[in-house]
Amino acid sequence: MMQKGRRSWVLKGLLGAITLLGAMILVGCQMAAAKSERASADWSRGEKIGQAALNDRVALAVAPLGDSVYLAWVSRYEGKGVELLRFARLDGTGRIGIQKDLPIGVDRPTEVSLLLDGQDHLHLTWTAQLKDRRRLFHARLDPSGQLASYPRPLSPESASVHSYTAALNGDGHIDIVWSAQDGEGQGLYHLRLNTWGDVVVESHRLREAGFDPALQVDREGRLHLAWQEEPAFGEHSILYAALDPADSPATLEAYRLATFPAPTGVVARRPSVGIAGDQVFVFWSRERRGGGMTPPSAESYYVVLPLGRPQEAGEPSRVSVPALNHPALDTITSGYNIREVARPGQAPFPSQFVYLPATARPAQGEVAAAFTVELGGRTKNILQIVTTFWADGDLLGYQIAGKTRNSSLKPALAVDGRGDLHLAWIDTAGFGSFEVYYASTAEAVRAHLNRITATDVVAAFFDLLWAMVQGISFLPITLAWVFVPLAVIALYLFIGAEGDLARRGPRIVLVVAVVLYVGFKYLFRPGWLVALPLPRRIPAKAADALIYATPLIISTVAGVVAWLYAKKRAFANLLATFILFAGCDALLTLLVYVPGVLRE
Repeated sequence: MMQKGRRSWVLKGLLGAITLLGAMILVGCQMAAAKSERASADWSRGEKIGQAALNDRVALAVAPLGDSVYLAWVSRYEGKGVELLRFARLDGTGRIGIQKDLPIGVDRPTEVSLLLDGQDHLHLTWTAQLKDRRRLFHARLDPSGQLASYPRPLSPESASVHSYTAALNGDGHIDIVWSAQDGEGQGLYHLRLNTWGDVVVESHRLREAGFDPALQVDREGRLHLAWQEEPAFGEHSILYAALDPADSPATLEAYRLATFPAPTGVVARRPSVGIAGDQVFVFWSRERRGGGMTPPSAESYYVVLPLGRPQEAGEPSRVSVPALNHPALDTITSGYNIREVARPGQAPFPSQFVYLPATARPAQGEVAAAFTVELGGRTKNILQIVTTFWADGDLLGYQIAGKTRNSSLKPALAVDGRGDLHLAWIDTAGFGSFEVYYASTAEAVRAHLNRITATDVVAAFFDLLWAMVQGISFLPITLAWVFVPLAVIALYLFIGAEGDLARRGPRIVLVVAVVLYVGFKYLFRPGWLVALPLPRRIPAKAADALIYATPLIISTVAGVVAWLYAKKRAFANLLATFILFAGCDALLTLLVYVPGVLRE
């Protein structure tokens, strides 16, 4: 009776521990997802701000001193499937001060944009369905997200808006270029608002064709516009023009920068414009969705042209960012308050995915551009956000700005008056759901988001528990490691019927079995060595030493355990000793390497 009671209590305790462990791991995974890993010394960790309902770029605006950051995106009201506009205001440390839904009646909003004028008013623009047309809307907000003007459509009823771009020009007015791709009113249009949101220049057509416009403002307040056209089916062109804010209405003198094929399965992404000193950079990207024997891929290109002399534009060049997950870094002096970058020539081939460019305002003759880049880890590839820095017509260097566990997409990049960069992006988070992240190079934001909190400690503990569970879940693969050694031992015992390790024969067979076990372990999984999780900034020589020493350490520990077992027994059995060695070695191998396998 006593033994049955004890067994019952042991079983209940074991079940309770398993249940508690499972709940703790699930909670720990949720806690760990609140921030991204620290990818660079210049960048803060990424902070999850909220959930988004669309695979669309987050609207981002930054106060001149960097003491306020404003974001807006399309969210979904849980349980009802209604899409709303979500607004968030962060302070100078990255803390969320305000987050709320905007009281704006919208129907399927997309392409949200935010601009901050000199009067500290936010200009929110978006497109939404109104009757049978897609219209461009505008509303003015105060810094707390309260409506300062009622939302109203800017585009005419006769046109359905395809895409648009907006920028604050040198006169303090807001220039908007929008496109209509279908119907009689198709073309590229321009309109201008004052700081109160009143239309001062009505929509007028700049060009009878054009879509996906992008604007950037130079230090003189002039506007630089790039857009796409489709001169023939399956063919796209990138065009450029400069707009003078003094022109009312503006006129357009277009220059064709590039023409490229865009057959079925190829998506030409919206261009982006950057200004670096006396040079204009125009970036664009193409994404191949893949199909059949063709794998998916995406590449970006750029053209450099002298400021004010677009007729002297150079030839298109490919944006070459290596797929290295841990590139070597060099120190740099930059107007963007960054200290170290990776040089682009570290790998012979660029990443297979470099696309979705987004540029920031220039800083001391440089321009920063963020891309979504596929980085190659030790065991898998993943899309992450990379910022690049350009000057003198070329790429100076790049940084991995955000590193999350899911694919990161659609970066939005801004710079404040101090030269600090602010970045927002979305992460995939299941079907039809995305997570909004924010990170910055500002010192106050880094100090806040990079500090180790109690939540981080608890999350790290649960990550460790989860890694242990993941490692143990790989135990079935160890059967392939031990099958041949066990067969050798079984054959020897059948022939010799001698298993006492006090004799020479069993000891030799044990050594042979151990060698076979280790050989099959690396034969079936040759990538164990490179899957070793290592600190990010460990020197290369020390990393190599640890990579090659770790298997020896693991096998030595397992060997010591088996030796102690054999030493304490009067009759040390060959089979039991080998099973103990193999079990310890396999368990340690999985606990050490599996987290790295699943992580990268």
